Amino acid sequence: MVKVLVIGAAGYIGIRVIQHLRRADHIVYGASRSASNSSLLSENEAIPVVGTVDDWAQAIKNEHIDTVVDLAGDYDGLKNIVEPILKIAKERESHFGNRLNYIYVSGLWVHGSGTKYINELTPTGTKYSPNQPPNLVAWRPALEREIIKHQDHFNVVILRPSLVYGGTSKIWDLYFSQIYNQIQVSADAPIKLAAKHDGGFSLIHVEDVGSGVAAAVGKAELLAANKDSHVYPIFDLTTSHESIAYIFQRVAQELGHKTGKIEFQPLPEGTDKGSQFTIAFNTSMVHAGITRAQSLLGWTPIKNRGMAADAHIYTKAWLTYYLANQHKK
Repeated sequence: MVKVLVIGAAGYIGIRVIQHLRRADHIVYGASRSASNSSLLSENEAIPVVGTVDDWAQAIKNEHIDTVVDLAGDYDGLKNIVEPILKIAKERESHFGNRLNYIYVSGLWVHGSGTKYINELTPTGTKYSPNQPPNLVAWRPALEREIIKHQDHFNVVILRPSLVYGGTSKIWDLYFSQIYNQIQVSADAPIKLAAKHDGGFSLIHVEDVGSGVAAAVGKAELLAANKDSHVYPIFDLTTSHESIAYIFQRVAQELGHKTGKIEFQPLPEGTDKGSQFTIAFNTSMVHAGITRAQSLLGWTPIKNRGMAADAHIYTKAWLTYYLANQHKK
């Protein structure tokens, strides 16, 4: 049992992470800037820590928390999150001799799009990288490297889950809502989507992200890269590679379209956040596998059939969430 502070605990992935950590009997603290998330965190057996990063850092100190899981996805994460917690980590190390475990959850999009095999040992965001990350996440590789630089005071593990599905599949609103709304107008007319017709999604179920983080928490002290270790601390997490076109066809059929026919439109070229998100969402790569995460973290993903095979389940789950939230609006 260790004490774990989860930053971004009330989010789509955060709640699954909490659930997996509790199954492993860890004591979980859920960091949130908003008191409105307290009930949700408590319902999932996490102790709410509401406030700023300074309040979270004080909780690490006062509650003798062993591990931080950073799910924030903050562009200025080094300044806003890492450095304030690093200050506490240094103080802790000087007093007690043990390092704080810092698990940063990045994402597989840092590899960019390409047709050559890649894995977590492939360089990202440098001139030596085979592909460049989409602009939306172009800052992440530099942040990963900055976190690793602090390995003298943190036991660092960096996880890169691929595009996440399952449960509410909130991130898929981008396309699923378009499909649903076009079907309400006509269940016969082809569905028009701005997406890569010949691309492939690298995917992972949210449940497997949760178990991956829990595995990293259990192995952080043994596997973190530091001056006494030669284990590279970055692990890619992905379980399937599936056709973009086929997934959208299956979802359209499950939502009531008669043929599931999709007419693909060019990706947007704008610099606005919506366009950049659409471009990043269509990141298409060929991953060489997850053997390092399995062998070194002891991670065993269980949702291996993929998204398209169980599209009837995931589409209904998403639609239930989507309609409930539409009614709230």
